[in-house]
Amino acid sequence: MPFGNPAYQRLFNLLLENDGNIYFHCTAGKDRTGVAGFLIMMALGMSEEDGVKEYMLSNQCLGQENAHLAAQLNIPEK
Repeated sequence: MPFGNPAYQRLFNLLLENDGNIYFHCTAGKDRTGVAGFLIMMALGMSEEDGVKEYMLSNQCLGQENAHLAAQLNIPEK
């Protein structure tokens, strides 16, 4: 997903243009936004193992909130 993706290329260009200052977010915070955060952490030197652990924390921290949001939006569970 992140390789050759124009959105991630734009994100890193914005980081370079703004001395690293950027604000990004999404509703659930895992898929595209989570990958963006992961890529930024990797670019800053975090180990891949620690980056994966951080990324996977959203399963624990956002589980109930995501289930509630999915129910509100009538999104079936996978």
